[in-house]
Amino acid sequence: ELARATVPSLAELMRDIPGVQVTDSGQPGLGRIRIRGEESRRTAILVNSQEITDHYEVGTPLTLQPAMVERVEVLRGSGSVLYGSRALSGVVNFITRKGGTEPLQATLEGGYDSATNGYNGFASVYGNIDGFEYRLAGTKSDHDDRSTPAGSMDNTSYDNDGLYLYAGRDFGAQRLEYTYEKYKSSSNVYVEEEVKTTYPLTDFYIESPKRDRDKHGLFYRWEVDNSWLQSFSANAYQQQND
Repeated sequence: ELARATVPSLAELMRDIPGVQVTDSGQPGLGRIRIRGEESRRTAILVNSQEITDHYEVGTPLTLQPAMVERVEVLRGSGSVLYGSRALSGVVNFITRKGGTEPLQATLEGGYDSATNGYNGFASVYGNIDGFEYRLAGTKSDHDDRSTPAGSMDNTSYDNDGLYLYAGRDFGAQRLEYTYEKYKSSSNVYVEEEVKTTYPLTDFYIESPKRDRDKHGLFYRWEVDNSWLQSFSANAYQQQND
């Protein structure tokens, strides 16, 4: 299903999963997941089993491109034993694509939204060279304020950029993988007109600063395959949010 998806964002794809709702909290281009009606901040978001944290209390936004996702694992119900109170409603784990089957392969996607005079672009090169798997992908979204029959909606523009790198190789019964993710986002927050001027307010607005993330991940797996231990795996990551 993921391979056939033509949706412009991962949030749109997640809408079809039973028990999952998607909201943007007023920030265009930054969809967030709600499970069984709970707030978005009660859902833990993982990429390749490594948690993505966020420095706001409205929930972790979905920043991956659909073409980068191989499969999605959804755990409904409390996962607080492993991830604390931020996983009271459930856990969503996105497994990204790795290398390819040929030395050099490529994917190119694009879309235009006339309502925002904006575009979405995605490009990826990947492959497998003598057992060395790699993937390099980039994404870009740039949208102006949304136009409606009633006029332009102020503070609905956004600009997102993403970069993803993967490298992996087998060393006999052992495998080592490295990932790097870089994401930059700038978006406004839409506030309904009746809220802006509700007494005693005269002009209410929400300032949303940048949302940037740098993440390095390292994965190790050893297929031991003996009578007392089948396999051993470990992973570590370093993440910085601004």
